[in-house]
Order: sequence, then C-alpha cells, then structure tokens
Amino acid sequence: MKQLYPHQRDAVDETLSSIMFGSTEIILEAPTSFGKSIYIAEMCKQLDGSIAILVSFEPLIDQIAEELDELGVDYSILKAGREDEFTENHKVQLCMAQTLYARVDKISMKCDYVIMDEYHIAYNSKRTTTILDKLEPKVKIGCTATPYNSRGYKLSNNAEYITTISTKDLTDKGYLCPVKYYIPKWSEEVDYSKVKSTGNDYTLSALDEITSSHKHLDLVLKSMNDMGAKDKKTLVFCSTIEQCDLVANMLKENGYYAEAYHSKIDKKLSEDIMYAFKTNTNIVKKQKDCSEDTLFSLEEKTVIEHPVKCLISVSRLSIGFSVKDIQLGVMLRPTKVRSLFQQIVGRLCRTHPDKEYAEFLDLAQVTSKFGFHTEPYQLYSESEQPIKEAIDKQKEMSLLGSLISSTEPQEITRDIYNTKVVELRQKEEEIFNGREAEPKEYADVLRTTDDIYRMVYSGAKLHTMAYGRPISKKGNRYDYNIDWLCENILLAFKQYPSEVERWTKSYRTRIRNIIKEGKNFNSVRFFIDYLIEQYEIENAVYEPTEPEPIDYGIDDIGDEIPF
Repeated sequence: MKQLYPHQRDAVDETLSSIMFGSTEIILEAPTSFGKSIYIAEMCKQLDGSIAILVSFEPLIDQIAEELDELGVDYSILKAGREDEFTENHKVQLCMAQTLYARVDKISMKCDYVIMDEYHIAYNSKRTTTILDKLEPKVKIGCTATPYNSRGYKLSNNAEYITTISTKDLTDKGYLCPVKYYIPKWSEEVDYSKVKSTGNDYTLSALDEITSSHKHLDLVLKSMNDMGAKDKKTLVFCSTIEQCDLVANMLKENGYYAEAYHSKIDKKLSEDIMYAFKTNTNIVKKQKDCSEDTLFSLEEKTVIEHPVKCLISVSRLSIGFSVKDIQLGVMLRPTKVRSLFQQIVGRLCRTHPDKEYAEFLDLAQVTSKFGFHTEPYQLYSESEQPIKEAIDKQKEMSLLGSLISSTEPQEITRDIYNTKVVELRQKEEEIFNGREAEPKEYADVLRTTDDIYRMVYSGAKLHTMAYGRPISKKGNRYDYNIDWLCENILLAFKQYPSEVERWTKSYRTRIRNIIKEGKNFNSVRFFIDYLIEQYEIENAVYEPTEPEPIDYGIDDIGDEIPF
C-alpha cells in the first residue's frame, strides 16, 4: 500500500484536528507535486460520514480514483458519459463539478464533507455556491497551490489555513524540479503602463496590440532561438487565442515542431496534439484529398507526420496540466495576478529522470513584478491591505530592467539581483555625494532611484552633458538649481502622500522625454501642476473633459530662475 510522505501525513492530521476542534472551512496550501490526490483519498478513508469530491478538470477524476482504489475506499463517479459509474448511496462521490452543477436539481445528494480541488478558482463562484446550497455540507475543505484571490488576498477570512511544506522545501527535498529564470533586456523595456485593465488584470485585447505586433513577435522568436527552444520540449503561454495562432505559425515557419492548443481547435485534433506532446510520438494530420483526380472526393489522406515539441496555449495549460519532461516555459502573457504566475511556473516543476532543471524564459515582466515562485508569500485579508502592499514591495524586483544588460536571455537569481542592487545603490551614493560620473551612471540613477531629488539631479546632469549649461534670456549661463526645481514637487508629495509612487514614475518618464527631445529642463518644476490637475479631475464627482497636457516651453520660464 502506498505510504504518505511526511508533509502529506501532516496535512491529513492537521485537517482532522481542525475538524475535531470545530473548523467548518479549511484551506490546504498544496504546492505543485504536493500529492493532493493522495491527501484527498486519505481524507476520504479517515473521515466518518458522506463525502463529495469536486474537481473541475477531467484528468483529476481518474487520478483521484486511482488513489481511492489504492486505499480500498468505496466510491462512485458522477461525470457526463460515465452514467453507469454513479450510485447515490456511496459514502464517497467523485464529481465533475460541471456535471453536478448541470444536474443539481435532478439528484437528491447530500453530504457531511465537501473536498474541492483548485479552490482558488472554485471559491465563491456561482457554480460552487449553487452546489454547496444543494449538498449542505458541515465542513468545506479546499485544496490549492495558490490560496488567495486574483488581488492576492485571502480567499476567506473565516477559513483555517493549513501549510505543511513550501515550494522551496519541496524543491530542496527533490520533490520538485529547480527552475532557472532567463530574461532578455528588451522584454523589460516594453511599456505596459497605458494598457487598460478589466477587473484585476490587463484587458487582453489591449495587451494584444503590443504583444502581437510584428516587432514584438520577432523579438520573441530571437529570444527563443537564443535559448535553443527548437530542441527543447516547450510550453508557450500567450494572452489570447489570436496571439496563440500567430506565435504557432511563426514558430512553424522557422522550423519548430509547434502546435497551437486552445478551445477553438477541433476536439479530435486537440486530443491528437496533446497525445503526441505527452508521449513524444508523432502527430498524424489529415486533410481532404483535393488532387485533380479526386477533386470531388470526400476521402481524407495522411499529409503530415511529425512530433509536437512545442505547445502554445492561452489558459488551458496553466492549471491542472501535468507533463513531467517539459524543459522550457516561455511567458508571453503579462499579468497582475500572482496566482496565474505561480500556476504557470508550476507546470515546469515536475521531476523527470532526464531533467536536472527546467528553464523559464520570462518575456512578460512577471519576475520583476512577483519575484521567484519559490519565495514565501504571506497571506493577508483585504482589511490588511497596507501591510500586504508593503510586503509585496519587498518581494518585487522593479530594478530588474536596469540590471540586465544583455540582449540575449540572461540568467537571474535572487542573489544575483540583490548583489547588483547593492552595487547600484553604492554608485548612486557616490554620485550624489559629488563624484562626477559618466552619462551611463547618471542614466542608471535616473532609471532606478526612488528619491525624486536624486532623480531630478541626475536628469539635470544628463541634460547639461547633452546640451550644455542653460542660458537665460539675458544671455547668462547658469547651473540648474535642484532645490528650486524640486520645491513644488516635494510640497505636492506632502499634500498628496497616496500619489507619491505614481507621480514619481510619471516624473521619471517626463524627465527622460525632456532629455530625449531636447526641451527646457526647468519645465520639470511645473510638471507637478499638471499631475495635480489630472488627479483632481480623476477624483471629481462630475464627468470631466479630458484636459490637454501642459507644455512648458522655454518662453514660459522667463528670467525668474534663481541662479
């Protein structure tokens, strides 16, 4: 009989203990390769009373059934197309959630316990609440690798959370495969700041305008070629079906054995593609024979036979998908949702005898936003938002783009990142304390500092290097007075503390544009007026008209500059 690993046994014991002491909602944090199916089967063996297991992904039905068989647990299966396997009087009902929801008014099933997989998706959905209202369980148990919502907060303030092992510990103990992160400089320079959001993530159609452009996809191909992706078993994660098809066609044209895999592809073809990918066998495609001799024939003939080494998808592969020998994951989808990032990287973590480690090619700035998948993530409720945001700020790697110098994908680790940040901050201190620096060093400070004074100082130095010292209308040369330039900005920061981070980013962009376009640098003093005006319009009760940006040209400055 199969033995539970220590972290699985601990999870079972802690869950049973929680139930004994009165918990009615329990959430188990079960990272990739935790062994949720074994945990669920053991819970069914240990619990007294009726149990409903709810899953949303078809492969999990047979996976959990196998573990129940191993432990000798009696059960029936509720799933469309498998009617002969369902009997209402069994202690354990293994249910496809979609099937149960469709038949919820036709069956009289009740239960003492409900165990739900991928709880972060099932939690509070209409389907789940309808099913729970019908089943009337005494206890709900949810299992998920990411026990938080799309904003990164606790799924439930009333639940008891159980964690017995972390992703890092699973990796260190050999249950998970290590993942190496690779990032090229160009991908960190893509500007997503103006992409609109829907709910808690980017609007995919707006995102597609950037990520599906010819320029962007050409860079994607180059980076994949740099990683030797053509010879590796690869998953590519896209934003939309349209992008998925574009990438698949591009890779095929460049010699990749690549196939798109999404909901608009014929079901039989999808099954054939997935089977070939999982088993490392060839896929056989067929088409109508339209030769001259058989122009009106409906016969099909085999036309293509090749392996599938690269699978390109949107969301079908991000959850509940398990192929152990995947060597490379390519992230093309920027996201604000941490759980999506964690789930995607988790697809690479399965161990395999021929795989020492997996590689993650981040072309979507998710590493700079979330850090690494093995890093601990502290759960907070919505009411603890300021605390959570402070913690998140420590985990993100917002300086990553400034620390990567290679146009080819460069390996990055937390140690490499931290070392480079220390070096960067030391240079910043030296420069601000009077050391004359090269233009690149001032540019690095401008890109990376969080201090508005130092940002303006570095910008002024770069502007002077590019265009010389400024000249007043009276013809006198002078040096930029940083105190005067920052006076209005610092006053505004005190008045609007909630906007400091956003306005600092706006100032960084404004300063860079002023230098790039050769405009009067003194205009940075007045840019805060525009930002305040925008803020007041955005927060007005009435519907405002969109103001035109204020352009402070050199003639608006006059001779009132103190120098």
